[in-house]
Formats: sequence, C-alpha cells, structure tokens
Amino acid sequence: MGFKYLNAELVHDVLSTNNLHRKEDEEVSTERGRVIAWLRDQFEESVTTQKRPPLSICTSVKTILKDDATVFEQFKESTRIHLFKEGSYILDSITTSSAGIDDLFQWLDKTRNDLTIMMTTFVLSYEQQDSVVRLSRSMFQTILNEPVNRKKLFLVYQQQLTSESSLFDPERLQYYNKLLQMAGYQEEVDDLMVQVTRSIIQARVEMEYTGHWQAPALPSLLDWVEHQVYRRLCLIQCTPNLTLECLESMSKNELALVRTKECFDIVNSYPGSTSALEEIRICLKTTQQREKLIYTFISACDKRLLHSGANTVDVVSFYISTIRSFLIIDHRAVLLDKVCRPIRRYLKEREDTIQKIVFAMLDETEDNSLIDLANELRKGGEQNLSVDDFANDLNWVPDPIDALPDFRKGVVSDIIESLISLFDSKDIFMGEFVNVFADKLLKLTDYDTSDIMLKLELLKLKFGDSEFSSLDVMLKDFADSKATDSAIHKETDVDPQFHSSILSHLYWPALDKETFSLPSYATAEADKYAEAFTLSRKGRKLKMVPSLGTVSIDVEFADRTETYIVTPDKVAVLDLFQSPKGLQLEDVCGSLNMSDSLARRNIVYWLKAGVLQETPSGVFRVVENQEDTQRRAGASMADNHLIDDTPDDSSVNAMESYLPFILGMLTNLGATPIPKMHSFLQMLVPKDNPYTATQSQLEAYLSTLVDEDKLELVNGGSYKLKK
Repeated sequence: MGFKYLNAELVHDVLSTNNLHRKEDEEVSTERGRVIAWLRDQFEESVTTQKRPPLSICTSVKTILKDDATVFEQFKESTRIHLFKEGSYILDSITTSSAGIDDLFQWLDKTRNDLTIMMTTFVLSYEQQDSVVRLSRSMFQTILNEPVNRKKLFLVYQQQLTSESSLFDPERLQYYNKLLQMAGYQEEVDDLMVQVTRSIIQARVEMEYTGHWQAPALPSLLDWVEHQVYRRLCLIQCTPNLTLECLESMSKNELALVRTKECFDIVNSYPGSTSALEEIRICLKTTQQREKLIYTFISACDKRLLHSGANTVDVVSFYISTIRSFLIIDHRAVLLDKVCRPIRRYLKEREDTIQKIVFAMLDETEDNSLIDLANELRKGGEQNLSVDDFANDLNWVPDPIDALPDFRKGVVSDIIESLISLFDSKDIFMGEFVNVFADKLLKLTDYDTSDIMLKLELLKLKFGDSEFSSLDVMLKDFADSKATDSAIHKETDVDPQFHSSILSHLYWPALDKETFSLPSYATAEADKYAEAFTLSRKGRKLKMVPSLGTVSIDVEFADRTETYIVTPDKVAVLDLFQSPKGLQLEDVCGSLNMSDSLARRNIVYWLKAGVLQETPSGVFRVVENQEDTQRRAGASMADNHLIDDTPDDSSVNAMESYLPFILGMLTNLGATPIPKMHSFLQMLVPKDNPYTATQSQLEAYLSTLVDEDKLELVNGGSYKLKK
C-alpha cells in the first residue's frame, strides 16, 4: 500500500540539509540521501503494496532521527500541516454535500493505516510513536468536532436506530465506533449516543403518548425501549454507559416532561386521566422535576383559568379536580398545597364563591355541576380536628421537609374543609347555609321538611351541632306552622287553598321584604288567617310578608286556560290587566306601590311567558288568543324595549363578571354617571373577556345593584358605593 495522503516531498522537506540546524558531516548526508531515494521509489504511482524497508534504510533513518531530535519535530509539524490540509478538503466536500459521512470515515481509516506504515517505515521509538498518535488524534478530533460532521453523525446513528429491521446495518455502526474510538473520540461518541437515544425516546413519547391519558403509557414505552432501542445499541457495541436501567430512567424523564406540559389539561380531564396521574407520580423523582410541574401548572392556571371572565362554578370544579389529581401524584399533599394557593386566593376574592359552594353541597340533582360536593357531604365522617387536637394526636408525624411553613395536609386534602378554609371564619359559610335553607323552606307548599332535615344532619356531622342552632328553630317553626295551619282550617272558613308559614323572625335571616299591595281578595284571606291565628295564640300577631310565598293561578284567556306557579308579586301585577285598555309601567308601579325595578322584572316575566305584549306606545296588554302568542314568539323581540333594558338571570350573570371593575372604579372615582362608567369599562375590561354590554343594559344592572343595597343612586343620575 502506498502513501496516498503522505508524499515524498513532505519527507524530503524534513530530511533536507536546509532544515538541519547544525553542520552535517558527509556520512550523515549520505544516509539522508539514501533514505530520500528509497522513499521516492515508494511514492511512485506504480507501487501498490508497501514493502518493509531494507535493514540499511532502517539503520539510516534511526541514525538521522537519533542524531538530531529537531528533525523528528519538523517531520511531525509537516505531518500535522498535511493532515490539516487533507482534513479541510474532506470537510469542504461534506459541507457542500458532495461527500457524505462515509467519505469522512474512509479518510480516517486510510490516514490511520498510512500513519501506521509511516511509523513502521521510520522505526520510531515508543515515545515518538505516541507523539505521532496524539498528533493525529488531535487533528481527527478537530475535524470531527465541526458542527456539520457532528450533525451528520447524529443523523446517521438516529436513522439506523429507528430504521426498519431490513435497513438496520449494525456492522456499519460497529465500523464507525471502532474508528472513532481509535481516533480518541470515545467520550464524544458516548455523549453523542446519549443525545441520539434521548432524541429517539423523546420523539416516540411525543408522537405516541401526547394527549392520551386514559390508558397507561409506561409499560408499552419501556417494552419498546428494551426490545427496540436497547437491543440495537447492544448490536452496534455501543457505549456501556447506556444500560437498560439508564434507558428506562431516560424514558420516565421524557414522559414526565411531556406530562408536565399537559398537566393543566390532565387535571381538567380527571377522572378520565387517572392513568396519566399515576404515571406522573412514578416518573417524578427529583426536586427539579417537581418544581417544574408546580411552575408549569400555576402558569397555566393564571393564563387559562384565573381571570375575570371565568365562571366561579368552573373554577371550583377545577379546584376539586386539582385536589384529587395532585393527591394521586403526591399523597403527602405537599405539591397540592403549593399549586392550590393561587386558586384559593382567586376563589376567596370572588363574591359568589360561598353561595355557589353552599348551593352545590345541598343540591343532589344531576344538573349540579359540582355534584362532587354533595357526594362528599353525603359521605359524612368525623368533624375536622382543631389545632389543639393536632397537638394531642398520638399518630402525629412531622410535615415533609419540602412543605411550606403553614402546610396542613388535612386542610388541603379534604375537599369540603379546603373550601371552607378559604375564608378566615366559617361563620360566613354557616350564615349562607342558613340563607339557603330559609329559601328552601319558604318554597315548600306541603310542610314536608324531611329532605332538609336529612341535609341538616349531614352538615351537623361535618361541622357540629352548635353551628346550626338557628336552623333547628326554623325547622321547628315549620312543624308548628303545619299544626297551626291545620287547626285554623278546621275551625274557620279560611280558603282551603290559603296556607302560611309562621316564622320566628329573630331566628331567621334577613329576608327579601319588598313591599307592594296584594289584590283585595288575597288581602281579605290573609286578614282572616291572621285574625284566626290571634284568637288561637293569645297575645301574638301575624305580620304578612307579601314578597314571600308561592301562588298557583289559573289564567283564563279568550281561547284557553293556563296554569302558572309564581310568586305573589307576579300575581299582583297580572291582576291589574283585567281591562283591555292595557297599562304602562308607571301605572303598575302606582297601583301596587311597587318599586320600578320589581315592576319591570314582573312585566318582563309575563312578556316572555306570552301573556302580555307591548305596543309601540309603551302600553302592555293581555294576549287573548294563542295564535297571537305564537306569532309574537316568532317575531323579533327587539320591539320590546322593556326586555332590552331589563336584565334577566342570564344577563345578570354575564354582567356579574364586570362587577369587580365597577366596584373598583367607584372606589377610586366616587359617584360616577352612567356614560362615564360605560366608557371606562370599555377601556378597563381585559380583551379576553371584553365588555360588550350596552349603556341601557349597564343602567339596568346598576339598578339591580341598587336593589341589592350594593350601590346608591345619587342626585344627577350618578352611582356610588352604598355605605
């Protein structure tokens, strides 16, 4: 084999007289000439095999190199320059895509062989051979470390490890590994193989398991790693650092990264994502992974959930899912405590949080979006431990080392207790329970309190008997009312359809007591009932509250009769429309001594029920014929100005998202007119939940807030906060 990359001129330059730094004698010059002549013969194109140099040549070379060490250093420098030139040529070819990675390895192999022949030819000492090997390795590594070569190496190994079985060529990669190791590139090869393997596993995880949470992913992933990736790595005699255990750890880490990115959606999909949550628990091993999960989850909550446009029920539902999900990930509840804090702060600031929670706990219907709370309450259980109870608990264990200073697992992991603890005192929750039960009791028409008593017993199991003493009195009121009502109807001629609930007002919450005049026939029955009560209960009197109660009425039209179950105020309004002439809103308010907002709501109710219709002049009349009712239902409701200006339940709920901005504005600006408030809201409300209400809708909503004693209407049509 000839020296294809080394040449005679290179050797001649080193051994020429001009390159020596001392005066040469005739004998040395003769030996140098003999060596150069022999080398020229070896570099001829016709020479295809390398012959071992004659003894005389070996002796001459040994003499030359031994006599002057400078000759060897110059030879080594010339070799370095030549290798760099040839390597640069190969690198340029690869960069311009005229050569592939195979050309690079062929050059490495050929150059290594030539250097071996050169060292044999010159009979170099061990130290000199080691010096040449280190020089060549340094040059090889310089070439191999070029980004274009590292990228092509990466792609070759990646394609081979992921290719079809028929295309997998382990011998080729073994050949590459051997050359790279000989080139002193072992550490870089190890690092390259780790990068390639990680990229293969990462691609597999993202492609196969992203968004799939219903079934376990880890078993199939680890099976693929063992029988596909690890087996091929063994076949190519790869780095021993990539053990099966290492690959499994790498796989779990990549799965943890993907699941961390999806953590918000995984929690939102609970319980359908239980398998994914279990695998997160298995894959999370380091503090850094846990911190990453916490940061990612909180960031997603801030962006996608905790904003002014979010529905409180949705936030509470997500909070419940968060509790259950993170208890699967970390049974110690340390992670749960950390990720829940922003959600807890948000819920504490929402005005309707308490109301939504209480209603949900007491509502067992399928329509309840927070049915989990009702189910949790039905489970019952012991009352939660107080701080003193924790101090005396014989089973007490210290908090986890990574827990926050104010961590309490029981408070975080118990769903109901966690919601109750949002606020500094649970008294406000107890007060809301009383309000809800009061509303339910007042809507009863048969004095049957069994369902309410059952729920009360469940609450007592959870919070204790002493918290609901007023409710016991309220239930007793209804038991007494049933007995009293039965006695009155037996002893008097009061209308059999007229019943009452007699309340001990000192124990009941403040009730809605809007005043208005009832129809004369209703007032007469109420007076008879009150008189009979006074006769049976000496020294006690009844005070009628007309805004409370339920009435079943039959409304006779020209072509039909309809039955409605409504509140007394709606009956009072409809009773005025006996005359075909119709009435205006002002007429209703004046006749019944009713507030403008209440009269509006009642008229809108009958408009939507198809009982009344509005004329262009603002007069309301009864729709006597059903055909007219259907025609009105099919027509646009845009002509009904009262409907446009009066908020129904859905529009009020929509406007409630703007309430924090309204309250903040009035706090800073004081009394503000409607046009100015309307303009400010258009600027202040974020674009993710834009302010879309009309000025008339805003005015109607502000009137509702006045009725709720949250705002006050002052002179000039401005609104301010109620003191």
